[in-house]
Amino acid sequence: MSRHELAETTPAAFMHLASPGPDRFGYAHDTDLEAEAPLLYSVVRLLKPRRVVELGTRHGISTRVLAEGLDGDGALYTIDPEDCRPHLDHVACTFIELPGEAAFERAPGLWADVLFIDTDPHSYDQTLGWLDTWVQHRLVAGGVAMFHDIVPARRDIRVADAVRDWLKPRRREGWSWVEYRPPRRRDLTYGPYGLGLLWRER
Repeated sequence: MSRHELAETTPAAFMHLASPGPDRFGYAHDTDLEAEAPLLYSVVRLLKPRRVVELGTRHGISTRVLAEGLDGDGALYTIDPEDCRPHLDHVACTFIELPGEAAFERAPGLWADVLFIDTDPHSYDQTLGWLDTWVQHRLVAGGVAMFHDIVPARRDIRVADAVRDWLKPRRREGWSWVEYRPPRRRDLTYGPYGLGLLWRER
């Protein structure tokens, strides 16, 4: 399957093509990533990226999902302003203890086939900042940027609004945006908060 075909694949089809099984992510139970972990894993598994960059490590749940999707076949860099190393034991990754803005400035060669962005406070302006820096300048052609929290739990969370507005003047530049909003389940403690997939087609 080509990268262009992958960009046209729906989130449901991703999970069908690379189904991780219902018990794969027990460690994500009762976390804010519980509903989205299978899709996160499946995108990485199918894309087989050379490099994944994560903005927002926190407790390392998503980092572990990304690493399992790579399965040793690519490099994973995870970036956070706090020291998250205690949460990353036995996770195959390189941790960078910097704010995402500083990491962008200090590591000009850090490009990505896959970006995963899950940073507080998930505001409109912060999201535009990531789009203008990491997404615009570090995501390679054929890559995808995945944004968590497109379903706002608070009014100030405006990730999806920012991406949609950013795309308006760029419709002809080879970008496509897909929103995955899993249905609310009674067994979920948190969320679901959804994932947005922003593909760079060229």
